[in-house]
Amino acid sequence: MPPSVRNGSVASQSGLPRRTVVRAGAWTVPVVTVATAAPSFAASPCATDYSYLLDWGSSTSSFSRGIGGTAAAATATTTSGAGGQSVRVEFASALIGTVANGYTLDPTYNLSVPGPSGGGTAPNVTNLGNLTPGGAERGLCLQHSTSTTASVNATTGNPDRGQRLTISFPRAVSNLSFWLVDIDSTSTGYWDRVRFTTVAPTPSEPSPNINGTGFGTSPFRYGTAQSNSNIDENSAGARVRVSFGGPVSTLVLEYWNAAYSSGSSIQRLFLSDLSFTAKGC
Repeated sequence: MPPSVRNGSVASQSGLPRRTVVRAGAWTVPVVTVATAAPSFAASPCATDYSYLLDWGSSTSSFSRGIGGTAAAATATTTSGAGGQSVRVEFASALIGTVANGYTLDPTYNLSVPGPSGGGTAPNVTNLGNLTPGGAERGLCLQHSTSTTASVNATTGNPDRGQRLTISFPRAVSNLSFWLVDIDSTSTGYWDRVRFTTVAPTPSEPSPNINGTGFGTSPFRYGTAQSNSNIDENSAGARVRVSFGGPVSTLVLEYWNAAYSSGSSIQRLFLSDLSFTAKGC
């Protein structure tokens, strides 16, 4: 019997039993790894557009007002699901020009959110502009007293006196929309003028007697001649909706008296709830 054959077994030239070689071969079979897709993460709120509403009549607005009626702030909350952080909107009011020029910001009611009251110099808001028939809409009030007529530059439309409101958003917003309410006149005391200076609005749904584009040399006004048309702030007769496609971070509104002849007049304008879209953070 050849020396390589013992007990009926055939050894390899290396001297290892065949079953050992088979076992070693089994150890070298490559391992196939199957990759599975990792679960996708939800989109970041900072990259997602949300719808927001600043509701003056809701406690969620968290309204605050500075002393003297020159500053205020309110919170807009998302209406399109969880994830979007609230937006704190700031309002700053100042007189136009280097001196008062017959204008005084009302320290009690300017940049306030009034409700029903006794009337007189106090706003009496039960359902602002009848924006929601049968409702109880509220709004931000701009109020000053005036005893002079503003002079307006015919080329730029800039008034030399009045009130200037700056609205600031902490991040850019788009599709911004709200109503201006109580644009009217009296026979001797005032004739409202309202315009935006930084971004032109797209006006819509004006009351029949509201004229102008609200920008440049064409401010919003009531009628084509001064008249005794003191419209109640709860009426639909002196309002216009303004929209801004955006994105915008700041809006500037100017409000003045175009026709004064006697007495000391109270001018009053309201901004309704603000709706817009913005990134969630």
